Amino acid sequence: MKKIFLIITLFGLFQISCTNWLDITPENQIAENDLFETGLGYETALNGIYQQLSEGDLYGQQLTWGFLSAMSQNYDLSHSGGAAYSQAARYEFETQYTTPIIENIWSEMYNALANTNNLLQRVTNESPDLFELKEIEKSVIEGEAYALRGMIHFDLLRLFAPAPVVDKAGAYLPYIDKYPTLVKGNTSTEEYLQNVIADLEKGRELVAVFDTVTGYNNWVTAGWDYGYSSYSCPRLDGYTPGGESVPSFFYYRSTRLNYYAITCLLARVYQYAGMPEKALENARIILDLEYSFTNLLNANTNLEKMNSKCMTDLMFALFNNDLDELILNMESQETTILYLRDVDNIFAGDNDDWRLMHLIQKGVSGDRTLKYYNSSDNSTARVMNPLVPMFRLAEIYYIAGESIFETDPQQALDYLNDVRSGRGCLNKLTQVPTTLDDYRELIINDACREYIAEGQLFFLYKRLNHDIIGADQSAVKYVLPIPASNDIF
Repeated sequence: MKKIFLIITLFGLFQISCTNWLDITPENQIAENDLFETGLGYETALNGIYQQLSEGDLYGQQLTWGFLSAMSQNYDLSHSGGAAYSQAARYEFETQYTTPIIENIWSEMYNALANTNNLLQRVTNESPDLFELKEIEKSVIEGEAYALRGMIHFDLLRLFAPAPVVDKAGAYLPYIDKYPTLVKGNTSTEEYLQNVIADLEKGRELVAVFDTVTGYNNWVTAGWDYGYSSYSCPRLDGYTPGGESVPSFFYYRSTRLNYYAITCLLARVYQYAGMPEKALENARIILDLEYSFTNLLNANTNLEKMNSKCMTDLMFALFNNDLDELILNMESQETTILYLRDVDNIFAGDNDDWRLMHLIQKGVSGDRTLKYYNSSDNSTARVMNPLVPMFRLAEIYYIAGESIFETDPQQALDYLNDVRSGRGCLNKLTQVPTTLDDYRELIINDACREYIAEGQLFFLYKRLNHDIIGADQSAVKYVLPIPASNDIF
């Protein structure tokens, strides 16, 4: 592997906070050796990786509402969307417009992976005395680094290799767990996924010392209120519950890979690997917490204060203070406005679905999602605008339902009805599907609503090797090409 030098950009991941984690140098960079001389330096390095993943080349745009959503057929690109997304929707991956996007995804993901491995190797051997909370803080940093390594590897596999249902024995990518390193060869998809699982399990074990221990666990599970209602989701704010005093590093646990976010990812990975029992086991950990779906009743009475990201049921989100600028830049020209595709058919039979009523803006020229609405209300904007959805509660119900269907199809249908009810649908599904494939069709129908402009719909189609609704099936490609200019390995 070509050595990728660690350069952490000192850019505040959570600039809305009153805290000052980072001392900005004139060049906005810091020497690597100096960075790891203090506990604050380790925090800075970890936050820098999250920031890198949140940028537009990755989850801030292309791997959520941008390139991946175009591939999911979320948008009507017949007269808008620009060349890159129109070509992405036709799975033309080797053009002058799509090639740079794929190359940037590839290089930035591997650069983030190199930074993660470097951080992980250093913190593992570091003295706990360097950190303000000693062993607890060291464990959280190490645990999140393990989880990041697993997450990055997993999405590289989902992008650049066939799904296991197509080929789990083939070796398409290496699993890189050292920095720097020379890649000796690719790892079979089956072994690769076991490595992902091992990293996520190790990461969860380490962050548990903070996220599940009385006195600290309310930083992940306590309710909070920003004027919408009282929620019981993992914390997104920096408010100190009950007067506890912890370092500012531990704020915003839901925009980090906390214990429950890692559990969600494990359920996702186990399902992708074809291990339904383990997927269900992890899904049930989340279901037992009894998190609520976002109540959007009468949400549009004040659009500027609306909970457009449905924050209650965001189990994990990244955070980019420039997200609104990325969207404005994308839509600055009329030819790049991302109108939604076939909204009326997607929501047919459920006009009371809040995802239709409150999260989609109908217009003469086309329908648009309000998930990324740029609120001008300061109290709403500082919380809502920068969030990048990564994992929603609905997916846990999908995973649980699909995993349990063969043994309890009625419970599987109940799980799907829980999602529909949580999204305001009064029409309950009563006919229990006769086959797992039939049940999966119901999940896909709901996911077409749930995952609008979030990118996960493409991965659902790919995992099942399912036709992509709205696409020319003869043109569909589920695997992005490894860039010809690859200098990673």
